[in-house]
Amino acid sequence: MPKACLAGGGEVTRKVTASVSVALTVFGALVMLPATASADHLFATGQSDKWIILTAACGGAIDYPADTGFFVRHGWAWTDWTDPELTPSEDRRGFMYQTTKFELYIDGELQKSSLKAFHDRESDWKFKLFVSEFHDGMTGAHLFAGKWYLDGSLLGGDFRDPVLLFTCDVWVVFV
Repeated sequence: MPKACLAGGGEVTRKVTASVSVALTVFGALVMLPATASADHLFATGQSDKWIILTAACGGAIDYPADTGFFVRHGWAWTDWTDPELTPSEDRRGFMYQTTKFELYIDGELQKSSLKAFHDRESDWKFKLFVSEFHDGMTGAHLFAGKWYLDGSLLGGDFRDPVLLFTCDVWVVFV
């Protein structure tokens, strides 16, 4: 899983963990979605067979049933969210700012997404997930491109400056 670790003169190391792989963070986020989500939303059903996971096939192709609803959900997770020594307020600000984001492109067009941000108190992880749903599904072959950005302040740069950290292209063939 890609990590951006920053350390400075005497400061505690700060870390941001991208939930961009089929790892515990991603599956933890799937299980911990708030129960208040509307039942008409595909991601809220908890059906992993409706979730197209770009990072599971990065640089390759996958098949998905044509005319079948699906969703794409990726984003970011941050550990030790409430500990001011490990996550100072300026890091929380950079993480929650609009420049820390995930963008989904299909055939070169940016897709609409909804932001699902929540804190899991038990693990002290803050999740910032971006969900795009396609209730009617698709047909044919389409290039899905995911782009993960962090605010520059989290990488030693400027606040409000989006930094592209990771990309993933997947051909999705709807059969």
